Amino acid sequence: MTSTPMRQEGASGAAPGATPSSLLTVNNVEVIYDEVILVLRGLSLEVPEGQIVALLGSNGAGKSTTLKAISGLLPSERGEITEREFARRLEERLHDGFDLQRLRELYFELLEPNAPMIEFVGAQRERGLRTALLTNNVREWEPLWRPMLAVDEIFETVVDSAFVGCRKPESRIYRVMLDRLAMPAEACLFVDDVEVNCEGARKAGMSAIHFQDNEQAISEIRATLEVAA
Repeated sequence: MTSTPMRQEGASGAAPGATPSSLLTVNNVEVIYDEVILVLRGLSLEVPEGQIVALLGSNGAGKSTTLKAISGLLPSERGEITEREFARRLEERLHDGFDLQRLRELYFELLEPNAPMIEFVGAQRERGLRTALLTNNVREWEPLWRPMLAVDEIFETVVDSAFVGCRKPESRIYRVMLDRLAMPAEACLFVDDVEVNCEGARKAGMSAIHFQDNEQAISEIRATLEVAA
């Protein structure tokens, strides 16, 4: 199968395909959020048959966005298509088929709750601070990830991209969160492990901290809260 031109909302470039000597060829992928936030530009890669290609980079480098753009997962995270439709579209591109159940198993096997951060956020809520979770996710995956976190204990509200029709770092999803909290942006501190999501929060008027590790993030959060107090 040969690569063919592709355009989809939020991403452009060549569709996943394969030459006779490769399993996957992607050419010149570009991902833009909110029509102004350029996340990926000119990304090309090839997966030769019989080999494994790894995406390496720091938090915010675009690894997850790359995989989501190639697989077509972005519309699912906006709730525009169902998980079943996502699987059907992906299966059309893969000559060996696609196992949706196995994808779920692998994805959630690799997820590990960050216990120190969960404890820290819970302690802030006990202090009287208001907390909210803003997540990019797939609607059908909610019953799988929520039990992994003490969501209702540590967060006052949850804004899930698949249920509100927009995703980080699109500007509308930050407004949804602020509306639910009924708080001004300048009174809120946003923490995320993807820098472009932090940029979106800053554009919405919030302070933002780019999570890189627990020690760094907790230290910066404490310092910011002390200044605000």
